[in-house]
Amino acid sequence: IDGDLEIRGDRRIELERGACIVIERGTLSLEAGRDLRIRGATILVRPGGRLELRAGQRVRLQDATLGQTSQPTLSMTDDGMLPTDADAEAIVIVAEERGAVEIGGRTLLAATVLSPEASVTLEDDAILHGRILAGDAVLRDDAVLFARPDDGRVIGLTSAVGPHRGPDGRLTPQLNALERTDESFLVYLAELFEVPVRADGRVVRPLLAATARAIRQARTEVLRSRRAASTAARWTWIDPHGDRR
Repeated sequence: IDGDLEIRGDRRIELERGACIVIERGTLSLEAGRDLRIRGATILVRPGGRLELRAGQRVRLQDATLGQTSQPTLSMTDDGMLPTDADAEAIVIVAEERGAVEIGGRTLLAATVLSPEASVTLEDDAILHGRILAGDAVLRDDAVLFARPDDGRVIGLTSAVGPHRGPDGRLTPQLNALERTDESFLVYLAELFEVPVRADGRVVRPLLAATARAIRQARTEVLRSRRAASTAARWTWIDPHGDRR
């Protein structure tokens, strides 16, 4: 496909096993009134291309491969990540209110799911690189969600490797603290991991001795908060030599 193309189905759109679409440039929009199903098919997007999937009721991906031509299934790294030039924004999936997005089988997908009023399920052996905005999100079986491709500058909490995980692969206990979005706690984490930390739009960078007092206060809070339940705040780690805006 070379150029913008919109395909609409009043009820259903299906791509079956063996089908392959390559978007050279422009936007391919597939919009189904009810169900959009992609089973065993491949859609590859070249740089400058875009794919939009939209359904009134349900988007179902089963054993599908959707991503950029720079990162087909063969190019995953040892830790399961896609190459750092992968763009999760090039593919957008939308289900309408009270609809559903179901990603299953051995689907490999680099995309953004924007369905704030719908349910999103990632199951079986599916792998999604990108992000999900949903009314309800379910992750089960052996499915994996990576927050974004990891180029060593930005590390999301779902990244398999990084300073946020211990030798056993689990999140470090400090990240389960109830107050982990408090300013003083962000200072403590930045000093502890020796990298800037971003949460809720705020960025705190390690300041060494200048933050000693705040760190001591945060350490006290850590000890107390270890006994509290964790919260679901989202975190991003930023390279100290990266963009400082």
